[in-house]
This record gives sequence, structure tokens and C-alpha cells, in this order.
Amino acid sequence: MEKKDKDVALRSGGLYVVVDMLTEVERVVTEEIDIHPRFADLQNRLGLIRFQRRDFEGARNWFDKALSINPNYLMAKSNLGFSLLELGKAEAAETLLAEGARGANKARGLNEMGVLRLRQSKLDEAERLFSEARALDPNNALHPHNLAAALFLRGKISEAVSSLREAEKLCPPYSMCFSQARLFSQDGLSEEAYREYMGQQEMNPHLSEVHDHLGHAFASNGLLKEAEAEYLISARTLPSLSNYYGNLALLYSATEREEEALECYARAVEAEPDSVKARVALAFEYSARGLAEEATKQFEAAKLLKPNYPDVRYNLGLVYLETERRKDAIKEFRAALKSNPEFLFARNSLALALLKEGKGDEALEEYKRVSSSGLASSDILVNMGMIYKEKHALNKAVDCFNRAVCLNTDYAPAYYQLGQTYQALGQKEKARRAWKTYLEKAEEEVEMESVRKALEDWPLQETGE
Repeated sequence: MEKKDKDVALRSGGLYVVVDMLTEVERVVTEEIDIHPRFADLQNRLGLIRFQRRDFEGARNWFDKALSINPNYLMAKSNLGFSLLELGKAEAAETLLAEGARGANKARGLNEMGVLRLRQSKLDEAERLFSEARALDPNNALHPHNLAAALFLRGKISEAVSSLREAEKLCPPYSMCFSQARLFSQDGLSEEAYREYMGQQEMNPHLSEVHDHLGHAFASNGLLKEAEAEYLISARTLPSLSNYYGNLALLYSATEREEEALECYARAVEAEPDSVKARVALAFEYSARGLAEEATKQFEAAKLLKPNYPDVRYNLGLVYLETERRKDAIKEFRAALKSNPEFLFARNSLALALLKEGKGDEALEEYKRVSSSGLASSDILVNMGMIYKEKHALNKAVDCFNRAVCLNTDYAPAYYQLGQTYQALGQKEKARRAWKTYLEKAEEEVEMESVRKALEDWPLQETGE
């Protein structure tokens, strides 16, 4: 396949900077791993990036790390199998890939075993495996697409053509792939073009994820043609109409074609109603438009599909919190933390929901856990300070508000709360200074008038501090 980690011109702030886009994607994933070192999906993703670079030993190490976090992670096992195959360890690769053929998604596992046999030139067995996969999962275009290769290499040209046409019917983006490769003409299938096409095909179907992320990176930098090309490669590597429409939606969003973007997100769900990814993407789009009810429906549908996905439970909790369904939000945040106790954003949101529900002591305990884990922000410290103030632990409250100011000198609520607490302590000059700073920093805060009035009513000098 054409090398995709080539240099591209990246537009940024009016300047043109030459970057290796795959390196940029790798940098982002590496930073995410630093924040979430126990997220197996991130370890797996970095392994795929190394695989795409043909650094198979590096890929193997990252897949091993993903499996050390989640030993039942079938995709990581599959990716490790493909890495071992590239490293010349065919027997170990076969052991891992065979597990997939016995797993819940047997058709996908049979397809991967078929790829292995194709690489080993065991064409009759490859044909059998691809045929079994197609029979088990007749709506998946990947199976007839790969079956065509085995049929072609066995000299069954007419059957290979039929299989390609079947794949094209199941996944229309294949039409663009075939057209670009000039597979068909008035004389039928071009054998030379098809051999070249097969040589460019990704062996590992999970590499579609890398092409998705490359597409996202190109799109976010205004390189729309490059993004569209990556999305088409993704669809060719692992055909999914849901994923393809979701990617098109991102392209439309990048060009501010918002209605078309929403239509594509909806088409993604229509294409694969059981796709959690499609449901969540549509939910995010609804939420961004302020359509909380529609967003809730999609998150709830995703929850029914994958009740143990912490991200789904977390985001559903956020929507509940936004719509004042605090008890439901608390339930969802707790469910997310049950699946992933190290999910700090879920714990922070749980603390906020508990605080709004009037459960200050429980909220404070959750905030302490968040802070001790290294997640610090001014709003967390202000909320902790407000709980301490409510408990009349005023010095602890002052400490929290001062720490909030140190983290963000422009965070107006911290100055307001600091002023209130100093006033309660009888330290009016400190309160005055805090409130004056609040008035400088605040933008249309509801407390501004009451603060101005308090400052006007106080004498210029205060004593007794």
C-alpha cells in the first residue's frame, strides 16, 4: 500500500509547517497514554501506528502492554498475531488468530485465519475460511472482498468477479476503490490492475483505525482531500458503512456543512443500529446542538448495547446532569467507575453531581480522591472550598480558594468565594482585595452587583485582622 506517513503541508495560524502526519497522530496518542496509562485501547492504538510504520517489534510490545491490562482484549490478540506473522513467527501467530475464530465474532476470526492462509499460499484453505465467514456474516463486505482474492489466485476469475461485485453491493464505497484502481473495463476484470490492487491491500483489517485517525488529523487541518482519501482507505481495509458515514460527517463538519453532517451521523446509525460508536457520535452531535432529549436517547441506546463501556455510562451521566436528573447521573458515574476505577473525569463528575444533590460529605471524599490522583483544576478546588465553607472549616476553604487562584489567576469564582470566606473570618481587608480582583476578572457574573454594593458600604480602612 502507498506509504501514508509522508510529509504534508499543515496549515496553522497562517503559517505552513511541514509535518509527518502519522507522527502527529502518534504524538497525540502518546500524550493520551501519559494521561490514561491503563486504557488498553490507547496501547492497542499505538501498536497499530507502529504496525503501520512496519515497526513490527515495536507494535508487538504495545499489543503486549494492552493485553497486560486486559488479557481478554481480542482485537489486541489479533493485532499481536499479525505482528508475530510479520516477524516470522507463523506458529505463534496462528495460535492467537485461531482464538478469534473460536470467539464471539467467529466470522471475523475466520476471515483473519483466511488472511493468514492467503499469506501462506494455502489458497484452497483460504477460500474455505472466507466462504465460511461469508456464510456466518452475509452482510459484511469484507468476506466476499477477501474471498475474491483467493478465488482469483486459484484461477477462478469469473467467481472472483462475482465476489467483488457482491462486496461492492454490500459496501458502495468499494465502487470508488475499484474505479480508482481501474479494476474493470469493457473487457471485464483487469488481471494486472487487480494484482496491483491486492498488493496494496492492508493485511490487518484493524489498521482501518489508523487511517481513520489520519483522516481526522487531515480534516482538522483543512486538508480535506487527504482526509477523504484516508477515509476511503479505511473503508476498503475494514468495510463499515456506519464508520464511513461517521467519517464523512466529520468532513462535513470541518467545512461547516452542519445539516449534512447530522444526516451522515443518522445514516451511520441506520446502517448499523448495533454500532455503539455510531450511536455515541450521533449523541455528541445532538448534544452539541443543545438537543439534550435526542442525545439522551442515543446514549441510552448505546448503554443497552454495551452496559459495561465506561465512556458510554460517563457521557450518559453528563447528559443527565445537564438536564437536572442528578440521581440518574450519579448512578451512571458510579457505573463508569465500577468498570474503570481510574476514570478520573467520571469521578470528578460524580463529585459535582453529589455536590449539586446536597451530599457534600460524599462529594468531598470523591474530590479528595480526584486530587490525590493528580487531576487538579480551579473549579475542583473551588468546589472543595465551598464544601469546607459549608462545614465551617473556613481556613481549609481559604486554602482551597488560594490554590485555585494559583492554578488560574483569571478564575473569577475563586476570588468571589475567597472574599466571602475572608468576610466570614472577619478579615475584611483581605475580602476587599479578593472582591476587587473578582470584579476585574468577572464577566457578567450574577454576583457582581452584590460585591460592588458590599465594597461601597465598607469603610476605607479595616482593623482587627
